[in-house]
Amino acid sequence: MVIISHLYRFIYLKNYKVAGSSIESFFGQFCIDPALQSSYEFTDICDECITPYGIVNKRYGENFDLSENKLHIVKWIKEYVHNNHNTNTILWFPHKSAKHIREDIGEEIFNQYLKFCVIRNPYDTIISAYFWSKAYYNITHDFKTYCKQYCKQNMVSRNNNYIRHDNNRLFIDNQPVCDYYIRYEHLKEDTTQLLEKLGITNYNLDDLPHHKGGFRPKDKPYQEYYDDETRELVYETFKQIIDMFHYTF
Repeated sequence: MVIISHLYRFIYLKNYKVAGSSIESFFGQFCIDPALQSSYEFTDICDECITPYGIVNKRYGENFDLSENKLHIVKWIKEYVHNNHNTNTILWFPHKSAKHIREDIGEEIFNQYLKFCVIRNPYDTIISAYFWSKAYYNITHDFKTYCKQYCKQNMVSRNNNYIRHDNNRLFIDNQPVCDYYIRYEHLKEDTTQLLEKLGITNYNLDDLPHHKGGFRPKDKPYQEYYDDETRELVYETFKQIIDMFHYTF
């Protein structure tokens, strides 16, 4: 999804499994009428809100019918990506690419607003995606099988400029898009610095929620899930991100 604040002139691009829903929920309070900020709810469920103050996308949260959600996403992908961006498509949809955000919000706003996202080591991201998928989609295969499928899907997405790969929110024509990156490993510290950069002072960082968490075991580092084959596969799939942000295994 994407949220946009006209008041503070920022655009948030949402990557996969990076505490993206939590950051989206927190920054949503700055995309609405300031008079309503005190009653803003930091939940993972909300209706779409498009006003002169900004855009907040619809969020389904954790307690929804997964089969219905998957059908929604498939519908949005078919209508928006594969129908040549016509006027009958859905404008704002999950994990929208930077290219499509620029097309829909206009180059002037896109270029003038501060653009930010959350980044995370892909080796770590895939572990979180694996346990989230086990909980939400009831997958039964092992991590190695999941990792191969995940990377294969993302390679196809990257080559087709599809919305699945995080490259599509980090780059346009291989050029970096964002002006600021919140590091998952330093979430609160980087969020605080971003708020200062945006000139936002009316906030309480304790309100930063923790959505879609709690599925992954805490007693095993991500390195222990990989063998040589899956380690190399992840690097080849996410090489541009790993190299740009100097991630290591």
